[in-house]
Amino acid sequence: MHSFNLEHKPYMKYNIFATIIGLLLFAGCGKNSDIFIPKDDINNLKGNINNFYLSVRNTVPAEVFTIHPDVENVVTTSTGLRVLIPASAFTDSTEVTVKDDIIVKITQLSKKSDFIKYSQFSNTSDFVLDWFKNINFEVTTLSGKKLLLKNDSQVTVQLPTTSISPNWKLFNGTYYSTRMFQVLPNEYAVIKSAVWKDGTTGTIVEGIEFKVKKTGWVCIATPVKIEKNKSLHLELPASFRSFNTMTSVSYKSGNIIYLCDGSNGVPNIFSQRIHDLKNLTVLIASDMQYSYFASKTEFSEYHNDSTVVLTPQKTNYTEMVNLLDKLN
Repeated sequence: MHSFNLEHKPYMKYNIFATIIGLLLFAGCGKNSDIFIPKDDINNLKGNINNFYLSVRNTVPAEVFTIHPDVENVVTTSTGLRVLIPASAFTDSTEVTVKDDIIVKITQLSKKSDFIKYSQFSNTSDFVLDWFKNINFEVTTLSGKKLLLKNDSQVTVQLPTTSISPNWKLFNGTYYSTRMFQVLPNEYAVIKSAVWKDGTTGTIVEGIEFKVKKTGWVCIATPVKIEKNKSLHLELPASFRSFNTMTSVSYKSGNIIYLCDGSNGVPNIFSQRIHDLKNLTVLIASDMQYSYFASKTEFSEYHNDSTVVLTPQKTNYTEMVNLLDKLN
């Protein structure tokens, strides 16, 4: 198991940090060294950390169903989640009602590693989201063309759970170019308690139920207020500040996960305003010319007047996946 370097110190000017990097490089970092500190002037990086996350998404099982759209359908996943689909509910891009068989694909995310793999972070403008479950409901033709729900149609989702929170709210989600999962309140849906019969065993199931008028991501989460004066600062070698790097911070309790980004134009400083500074786990994942580097550390308390310095270490694909999955 790798050891990870953690150091607390005040903000330093960029030229001081560059000097330290130079000294480290002069001291020597062998070609086969586990610890890799790149030169600041590397400009031919070909990797993209999204390639890694696109790959590990395959470890999150999706369930696929083929149904006939002319009749009402009930799709039940292996976890007991049910989607009630009315007849003649879907159209193609030209708003023509689909008559032939269609494919329904359901992906469920409920663990920290799942959310990070799908780039679904808790960052929003004034509050963060403590995820309970994200459900992606996709509908396509047999040839793969995306279908949409009609304006006058809606599907009902029933999710078995014995730990219902009164603070849960429902959101729709859309990906943006920043890789952040922007969430918006779903004006159509309200979560409520419900009971139904299992279609196979006939037993009574308790859980929650809601209705939606859009396909795509449906997210159940508790909004958490963010304190504006709490800010986390992470320092990395400057070359890791690029499209090759994804920096996430998660909490030991709950499913709150932040995506950190650059701050104040300083290329080696990642910063994120967060709601709490305790019980954090930081994961730095970088793919530089398709070689993976990771830095993971856990600490119980952090002070926002200092910077955490992390040294990425060369890590193979399997170790990267293990580091990610251990966040649960």
